Amino acid sequence: MDAARSHRTPSGDVANEILRAAAALLGEHGPEALTIRRIASVAGVAPMSVYNHFGDKGGVVEALFRSGFTALHDAMEAANAIADPFVALRASGRAYRQFALDRPAVYKVMFSHVIPEFTPSSDALMDTVSSFSTLVTILERCQEASIIVGGDANVLAQHLWSMIHGYVALGHAGISKIEAAEDDFEQFLDRTLLGFAVRPTS
Repeated sequence: MDAARSHRTPSGDVANEILRAAAALLGEHGPEALTIRRIASVAGVAPMSVYNHFGDKGGVVEALFRSGFTALHDAMEAANAIADPFVALRASGRAYRQFALDRPAVYKVMFSHVIPEFTPSSDALMDTVSSFSTLVTILERCQEASIIVGGDANVLAQHLWSMIHGYVALGHAGISKIEAAEDDFEQFLDRTLLGFAVRPTS
């Protein structure tokens, strides 16, 4: 990238441009490519701009981590906005998988410890709670509607998240022992949600 691109980047968008550049580098070239100089080059800014916005490379990674959980929370909230609680529950599973498909590099920062030296701050760890809390709310709505009977909603949310995360993580890593059908994830959701005593799909 040349200096001209830097001039075309509105100052208010510099931080987002830096994060997009970092995610692109991580996704295309792996964690070893994540240096301040390369991030700045891809973002079309001076290296000092990265330091000014994020402090150091760790600050960039932390911002990716936190922005990822913010985006995941927004996706889960969109699912929760659906009036039918069962449809909302199913949509939350789809939203989680779609997030991983849409933002694979950020997903790795969030869940795969792809950058070994990165440890999230206490504030960043607090950001991880919001998406889980929304899933708990959706499950509580299902309980209130007698779609799910019994159980602690927090425990159910942890179990459900673990199941969906397992499916998504295996797919994300390219690990599969079957030739998956086009609707494989929908079949997985059917079988998973039946285990939570939800009503069958019609």
